Amino acid sequence: MSGSIRPFSGGGIVIYNSTTGGENQSPAPVVCAGFEWLRGSFVVRPEFRYIRYRESFGSSVDVGRPENQTQLVIGIFYRR
Repeated sequence: MSGSIRPFSGGGIVIYNSTTGGENQSPAPVVCAGFEWLRGSFVVRPEFRYIRYRESFGSSVDVGRPENQTQLVIGIFYRR
C-alpha cells in the first residue's frame, strides 16, 4: 500500500510473563490492529491490542492479570 496512512493488523502469542508473587499465565494469544501515519521522516503508529490470558487457578489470584486485557499503544518512529 502507498499513501500517508496505512492500516495494519497482526497477531501472536505471549510466550512468558510473570507478576511479582504471581503465577505465569502464558501462553496467551494477542491480536492487534491500527494504522501508520507517515509525515516526512516520522511515523506515528497508534495500535490497539487485545490479549486473552487463561484463567489463573492458583492461590495468588489477587496478583494475576485480568483474563481479558486491552491496550492502546502509540509508537513514534524516525526513518531516514
